[in-house]
Amino acid sequence: MTPAAAVRIEYAKLRRRRLPLIGFVVIGAGLLFSSASLFTATAQASFTDPEAAPWLQLMLNLALTTALTSPLLVAILGSRVVEIEHQGNGWVLARMAGRRRGELCRIKFLALTPLLVGLVGLQFILQIFIARAAGLTQPLDVGLWAGYAGCVLLVGLALLGLHICLSAWLENQLISLGLGVIGSFIGLFSLFMPPSLAHLLPWGYYAVSTPAAMTGPGQTLTATAPDLVGLAIFLAVFALGFWAATEALNRKDS
Repeated sequence: MTPAAAVRIEYAKLRRRRLPLIGFVVIGAGLLFSSASLFTATAQASFTDPEAAPWLQLMLNLALTTALTSPLLVAILGSRVVEIEHQGNGWVLARMAGRRRGELCRIKFLALTPLLVGLVGLQFILQIFIARAAGLTQPLDVGLWAGYAGCVLLVGLALLGLHICLSAWLENQLISLGLGVIGSFIGLFSLFMPPSLAHLLPWGYYAVSTPAAMTGPGQTLTATAPDLVGLAIFLAVFALGFWAATEALNRKDS
């Protein structure tokens, strides 16, 4: 069976798991929080102030809600795609079809990647649309926002691999979901941590990849360069970890 055929089988199995709906609810809740301030008098006044940086302020608001909601979202997605294998002897059936547990986890990761790409893209597009609808007409730095969206996606994919493997190892899915809840709070507070500490935590890379921060003695909001080297190292470590974990799951079925 080709990987493409295996992915199609995963989509058929996930048809009733309502993953897109869950994703829409999570990102919708986040957008409510990140967009609420757009309709205040202070924000409306900044839209026409040449000295203000309303797009950066919105990005910082979005970073706060993304760091809070994204870890929970990937935990739910990773758990939902794996729990069906625990519930219905799916691991045994897959093994009979020639797919070991680790290989099936890789297929599940491939199946979820387009969904996560779509959800992150939708989140950023809707955020920009809401800002325009609120009256924010200042020029948008498309490259800055696109780069940030890409970083959020990559961090999310790394954490998705973590939760898929954890859910495959442990039948109790509350452990993976609980880790997602803890990661949400760590992700949120990482925006206020020293960068050296944020680099040590997987969820801290939502803060590491945010290209806006309060800097200087007066805490001025400015565009910053995210640590792309640190992010690349994080992604490489998690990619190797995902490969090693899935190989260990394969050996478990051997």
